[in-house]
Amino acid sequence: MIVNSGKIGVGLTNPLEKMQIGDLWTFHDGGNKVIGYNYHWDSGDKRINNSLPSSGIYFDDNGGIKIKTSSNINNNNIVWLDGIIVDNEGNVGIGGSPSLNSYHKLSVNGLYVPKN
Repeated sequence: MIVNSGKIGVGLTNPLEKMQIGDLWTFHDGGNKVIGYNYHWDSGDKRINNSLPSSGIYFDDNGGIKIKTSSNINNNNIVWLDGIIVDNEGNVGIGGSPSLNSYHKLSVNGLYVPKN
């Protein structure tokens, strides 16, 4: 179904995002490009179903990818944790919100792992 706002819903009649498949899968095309599970944007990152966790794959304008999760299901607002970050140079960060740089290929919980 395509609604008047131009949003597409597959298996539902009132999609919350640019495209939504079923009740929980969304494709966000705003400032961030996101494939989300139990996620939609509404003046902030919100849960579709408040009793389930959320996750998302974020694509940034520089070619990087972030996989984010949130298990805090006590409210509608999502508090994201960065699970894995891959920047456009192939540097990888796991856990926390690592600061990636070209001198280190891998960061785990904010600690750099030497290249050698």
